[in-house]
Amino acid sequence: MLGFIFNLIAQVISFFFQLSNSYGIAIIGLTILVRLAVFPLTVKQVRSMQAMSRLQPEVKKLQAQYRGDRQKLNEEMMKFYQANKVNPASGCLPLLIQAPIFLVLFRVLRGLTASKSFPWLLVRVCRPHYLKKSSELFRALVQSGGRMRSFGLDLAQSASSQHGASKALPYYLLVAAVGVSGYYQQHQTSKRQTMPDSAQAQQMQTIMKFLPIFFTIITFTMQSGIVLYWLTSNLFAVGQQALLLRMHPPEAVTPALETTAGDTATDIASKNGARSPAARKLSPANSKLSLQERALSAQKTARERSGRAPQAKTPEAPAKPWVKQPPRPGQGSNKKKRK
Repeated sequence: MLGFIFNLIAQVISFFFQLSNSYGIAIIGLTILVRLAVFPLTVKQVRSMQAMSRLQPEVKKLQAQYRGDRQKLNEEMMKFYQANKVNPASGCLPLLIQAPIFLVLFRVLRGLTASKSFPWLLVRVCRPHYLKKSSELFRALVQSGGRMRSFGLDLAQSASSQHGASKALPYYLLVAAVGVSGYYQQHQTSKRQTMPDSAQAQQMQTIMKFLPIFFTIITFTMQSGIVLYWLTSNLFAVGQQALLLRMHPPEAVTPALETTAGDTATDIASKNGARSPAARKLSPANSKLSLQERALSAQKTARERSGRAPQAKTPEAPAKPWVKQPPRPGQGSNKKKRK
């Protein structure tokens, strides 16, 4: 199974190398392809981040209401998240998916630049793995002796293996770019997400702040091809996240449900439906109002089609005291009866 994955990643790199004749562009193409593959998970991550930020006022109300009962608080929080269709763990899905690809790429780059020594000839010959001998990438690696020169550095070498300031400067700049882009990505995420006032949330926030520093230290000892992959992934994620935040505006928040201990899933769903916008539209008061509006709009449409203006009622003329008014019907008969 792992051999199939290694061959697949190597074939993708070989395909982009055949198009561009550049090791760096081939790795960038692989990175963009991976980011597009996890795009649905990225959309879920952005929506979950927006939802968690929106729900913090209601979460704080629940925390204040069940301050002394931690079990009840967890139950109410789960019900509240289910009512608003939010999964707090969905924000970690893209990172969990890319972590295995990161390790696979490490193995693939080591296999592509593998060399075989011939002691009797005192030479080492590059023998790339996971590639067909007829591919352009295989021939290029054999001719270069396993070196992947691109963008002024060898992508098969790490920053820690370089000696001399002038020679190591491009590698150090690449590692620093990974740290800066990772920090900006984390700042972009935390700026739009309000964490709850709890020990676990504060601990998680601290860990997320130190992740860019952790990855910077790791990439210092990795091949520069992996560092380039991580830098491209960070930059792509920053632009993708900014675009998705504009495309998906925040939705309305469903207030926390007032549930009891004996409520079932059906009861919670019914309560949630009663508070949803669709249920409010179908309430009796709104239904009567909609019928009246329909009747008025139908009358207005009929008048416009007929081309006639509505006839105004003529006011009755005021009675004149000096003019003798005719008797009203039944008034004279009453007088005769009285006589």
